[in-house]
Amino acid sequence: MAANLPALPDLPGDHLPPRPKASRVHRSGNPPAQRRSLNGIQLRERRLRAVELRVHGWTYDEIAVALEVSHHTAREDIRTILSETERETVPVLREVESTRLDLVAYEALQIMRDARGTELALKAMDRLMRAASLKAALFGLNAPVEVQVQAVTETDLELRALVQAVEAANEKTRARVVDSAVVEDAPPV
Repeated sequence: MAANLPALPDLPGDHLPPRPKASRVHRSGNPPAQRRSLNGIQLRERRLRAVELRVHGWTYDEIAVALEVSHHTAREDIRTILSETERETVPVLREVESTRLDLVAYEALQIMRDARGTELALKAMDRLMRAASLKAALFGLNAPVEVQVQAVTETDLELRALVQAVEAANEKTRARVVDSAVVEDAPPV
């Protein structure tokens, strides 16, 4: 499992450039003549560099000056790379947590088997149930189920009885009308 984890980035502070004096000059963006198009690799490198500087405590203004971008671009670079990293690492983190919970459950089962009938076995059973609950939550299996509750009041019951009585009376009236129409249409004898 540990082999699937991404390597941590090397972030020693000694390879960072000196912090620039923060300036609001770049806040509104670079003038069109100074703007440059970056390919995907260069853009990703700039974004990673922005995150690295932010991790080391640099302000967005300092990052903007160092990378020669606007304050807004520095913020967006960091926001973008963090959201990408989050999407990439969620499955890995879920798998690591699932494995950890499996180990906890295995240990709890061992304790329950070895310490049968003791308070320790009860505590192990509690841990086993907790691990199962956490694993269900990890994979979204504990999502709430929508339950519809319908309250029926006495007034509702009375109204239903009245509607049924009216419908029954209407049915009788319809039957009489149909019977009388049939009698009128019958040939004389």
